[in-house]
Amino acid sequence: MVKNYKLNEENDTKKFLETHYGKKPIKIDYKKLNELKLNHFNDPYSWARQAKKWSVNMNGVIYDKPEQLEELKKIEQKRLRNRANDIELNHAVYYPDK
Repeated sequence: MVKNYKLNEENDTKKFLETHYGKKPIKIDYKKLNELKLNHFNDPYSWARQAKKWSVNMNGVIYDKPEQLEELKKIEQKRLRNRANDIELNHAVYYPDK
C-alpha cells in the first residue's frame, strides 16, 4: 500500500529534474518535434543504411542484411502506429497509412 505525505516545504529540483544531471534541455517546438517523429517513421533504420556493419535483434530474430531493412521498416512503422497514444491531441502526430 502507498501512503501520501504532506511535505512542509517544496523541494528544490533545479539541479536534477530541470537540467538532467547538469545538462540543459534542448529547446524545441512541437512543429519540429512532429517533423522529427515523421522522419523517424519514414525511415526508422536510416542509421543502418549508413553503417558498414550492423544488426538488429527483434523478438529473438537477428536482422543483419541490407535487404532485410524493408521488412524491419514495416515492423517498426506498424509498432509506431499501434503505440501512438498522444495525450494532447492538438500536438499528436498522425502517421500515414502505408
